Amino acid sequence: HHDRARLQAESDFARPVVLFGLIGQSNADGVNCRYRDVDDPGMPASGEFPGCYIFDKVARKGRLDVNLPSEVRALTPGYANGALKPWSDPSNDFFGPELSFCLDYQRKTGHTVIVVKLAIGGSRVGNGEYFNWNVDGHEKYSLLDAYLRGYWGPTLKWLDGRAKDVRVGGMISMVGASDARTKSDAEAYAGHMADIIRVTREFVRPKNGPNVPWLVIKTPRITRDGIPIGFLDEIRKSQDRMDALPGVKVQDLDLPSFHPNDKIHLNPKGEIALGRQIATWASQVV
Repeated sequence: HHDRARLQAESDFARPVVLFGLIGQSNADGVNCRYRDVDDPGMPASGEFPGCYIFDKVARKGRLDVNLPSEVRALTPGYANGALKPWSDPSNDFFGPELSFCLDYQRKTGHTVIVVKLAIGGSRVGNGEYFNWNVDGHEKYSLLDAYLRGYWGPTLKWLDGRAKDVRVGGMISMVGASDARTKSDAEAYAGHMADIIRVTREFVRPKNGPNVPWLVIKTPRITRDGIPIGFLDEIRKSQDRMDALPGVKVQDLDLPSFHPNDKIHLNPKGEIALGRQIATWASQVV
């Protein structure tokens, strides 16, 4: 089995390797989405995704340790969840949009795909004491700094010598619901996100140009007991303004499907549909 896996990996990295970044909060993380609940003929029954890999780590309460021993691993359910359970725990089969995204993108292009992912529930683009993506983020909880130096950099280092053709595909951001809690934060979203995109592009510096393609997933019209949560119109208008930036596409979720008792988080059907939307965008930009 190990020899077969090694040969499979060698074959995968002989092909073009395309890196995508995924940053976000709980819906990017995959809260409440278990692979055992998937009912989709297009998804593998075993949950194994040849030609697809992920670089992800575990969130630690109160801080983010970016020095944890990690490596790029074959993509399987369980790498999506920022819980404290080890990835090897069979009960940890949570997943976000990266599963169907990687599978569909690999099918469309034949490329090997790697997702560099960090998703923390409740995180936001506005600055503050809690986990945030702001370029001036609190030094203990700066997710952007942790992501770029602790995730993206090590992924490229791991690939050095393993893959001959490494390309940067683009970045996907799924942040916004927590910024909709106040009107001022919602209206400031576009400015904060523009700074995040600029700093990320400067750090990544791909061979295919300075404007790394960027997909902004709009915050869905989430409700609790039928009542909209926060300043959703304001955050969505602010996100729409990102379309004016070069290389940035803003995309609404196509018929988001939520858990019956949790209108904040997508169910497995919703995560799979979102991943396929992302794959359509990705196959057009790379």
